[in-house]
Amino acid sequence: MRILRSLGYGYLVVGLTASALSDDMEAYVEAGADLVLSKPLQMKNLDEILRFAGRHGSLSRAHYRLVDFPHGLKWVAREASYQGEMKSIS
Repeated sequence: MRILRSLGYGYLVVGLTASALSDDMEAYVEAGADLVLSKPLQMKNLDEILRFAGRHGSLSRAHYRLVDFPHGLKWVAREASYQGEMKSIS
């Protein structure tokens, strides 16, 4: 992800990890991911991300990341912590 971002890749990047620990997910965001999914990947979650990208565009937002709130995906400031305010899509 870091290489993609350093080369100017500006589209949505979704990380995939086997760990749902907030520290691991935060590392993906720091590396440039807009959203992090944990394994096992649920097709309904992937479908939701693709629909979101279709409605809102597939361009990444440099100072924001996607967060899965109970009422749906939203862009929030990258500086916001994973602690407490959000959940992973699993």
